[in-house]
Amino acid sequence: MRLTLRTLLAFMDDILDPVERDQLTKKITESDYAKGLMERVSRLMRNSHMSAPSSSGPSNQKLDANHVACYLDNTLTAEQVSSVEKVCLESDLHLAETAACHQILAQVL
Repeated sequence: MRLTLRTLLAFMDDILDPVERDQLTKKITESDYAKGLMERVSRLMRNSHMSAPSSSGPSNQKLDANHVACYLDNTLTAEQVSSVEKVCLESDLHLAETAACHQILAQVL
């Protein structure tokens, strides 16, 4: 299992099967970046003053709801996944929005 933003969110939302969870736990333990990203997501999710991302920002900072939904549903091409993750990692607003959507879907589904 690869350590990606989506798998990290699945790990944080506790929706992985035990084998995948064990594999990811080992990878996260070995990666300072992954641990830092988990802390960043947790901090952003606790921030009640965070607004929603603007749809009128620079073109490299735009993600519409359908695009994020496809990302979370794992229906994008590898290039599109990379593009979404790049925006999320560069923008606290997009990262928080994507993580919150993932968390809601994990609870509902």
